[in-house]
Amino acid sequence: VLIKPLSLSALENELLRYFDSSSAESSEYSFAVFSNLIHDDPKQIIVILEEIRRVHDDALQQLNFSLTGTAINESQFNSLVHKVKGGAQLLQASGFIEACQELEADGPLHQRIELFIKLLNEENKKIESYQRRYRQ
Repeated sequence: VLIKPLSLSALENELLRYFDSSSAESSEYSFAVFSNLIHDDPKQIIVILEEIRRVHDDALQQLNFSLTGTAINESQFNSLVHKVKGGAQLLQASGFIEACQELEADGPLHQRIELFIKLLNEENKKIESYQRRYRQ
């Protein structure tokens, strides 16, 4: 179901999802939530991506410090995951959301911190790719 008014990027995302739902691109970002604010303006999309990247970088800084300095506890870790997952939900990044949900499950905290750091770095690479695409 597509709701009017339909932006070109929302249509593109839905077509990609429909025709290529089994590929690794199934966690493509969707900017449909922001369509009334950004009106498919690449500059506005870049601003959104920069803000999400800033949240990721803040989380990475805290996580990296916890590995070398003062350790974070379970509650602090879950708070970071929840904060990052919120941005992913706005972008409808289903693969990233699922990975965050797995990190919220029980398991050794140190191991989940390392996995979260790896996940955030991978997601930041994806954000960089989107930024290059929208700067062109």
